[in-house]
Amino acid sequence: MERDLLDEIAVAIDEVAACHLRGRRYRAIAAWCDEDVLAPALEIGSQIRLARRGGLTSERAAATLDRLRTLKSACESAIAGVRASAAYRSALDAWHGGRYAEVAQKAPALFAAVDPYPDCPTLHHPIAVATRRGGTEHFTTPAACAEAIGALARDGVAPERALDLGADETIRAVVLSDDPEATESPITLAIDPQAIGLPICRLEPAGDALVYTPRLRVPFRVRFAAAVSDEWWAIQPEAYRHYVDALRAELAARGMDVTKAP
Repeated sequence: MERDLLDEIAVAIDEVAACHLRGRRYRAIAAWCDEDVLAPALEIGSQIRLARRGGLTSERAAATLDRLRTLKSACESAIAGVRASAAYRSALDAWHGGRYAEVAQKAPALFAAVDPYPDCPTLHHPIAVATRRGGTEHFTTPAACAEAIGALARDGVAPERALDLGADETIRAVVLSDDPEATESPITLAIDPQAIGLPICRLEPAGDALVYTPRLRVPFRVRFAAAVSDEWWAIQPEAYRHYVDALRAELAARGMDVTKAP
């Protein structure tokens, strides 16, 4: 059997898996995507691995490739069906019309694992401070970090990418955390949910908070964790305190509000 056919099968399995991830975002087809798309694709992958050890005929490989293409086509059709539905078109119309509160109200029925989160606590957006470890510095400078925070204060927080759950490439959401200790950074923007002015949703069980908007402009305080677990800072215990002191000064010079962790 030609090697190219095996390569095509591997690519097809990846394509089906990617299509499954796009489809499972939608509540109406999430279970179907798991059971009728992902499960058979995984089974095919297992069978191919076993068959390759004992030899795989060209005929069987071709049939397998056809089956994978059929799975992908069925998944794409299901996604298209959701996006053509009245429920999705209504949410999309609200999105394009800037009626983001309406989008949030429709989101739990449209997206899998999304529930209303009306009584959420203070929410947090992490501020990335680490640079590439191969660079000359392990962290961004306090001045550069302050500039980045200032840009967020001026321009707002935008969705970073299409989410695996809770949104898609068009109807998007800003992701916030209700637990600052669970974020990857000891420095976060602490946001009062009442100041957001939009309904807040949550990925269940116990996932991130979602705000359906293309740009979240809201007052915030800059929060510094009382302690950090980063290995570099652990080696130099005073480094984090010095960094925070310098960043506080930079933020104060820009008139920005800061707070320590409770």
